[in-house]
Amino acid sequence: MNYNWYNIFNLTEWLATGLVSRSMSFIFDKNGEKEILITQGNHTNLLVDDVFLSLNFNEENPYARDGVAVFLDDNQDVWVGFEVEE
Repeated sequence: MNYNWYNIFNLTEWLATGLVSRSMSFIFDKNGEKEILITQGNHTNLLVDDVFLSLNFNEENPYARDGVAVFLDDNQDVWVGFEVEE
């Protein structure tokens, strides 16, 4: 599977805010405007296109479901990916 990847935030900076959740709007060049809900519980989670994604869920990085994926890089940057049809 191939994805178009977009860097949306830095996890270290997000955790420093102490917020439990926040909805943010992003404009993706190939996928238009999307509202993404970021939540913090036992894990950092994202709700993208009605798909719930957890960072490193079951130690999967990237973690992908239903055409959407989330990836945490070595710099603690969080990336969202949208599956591209080949």
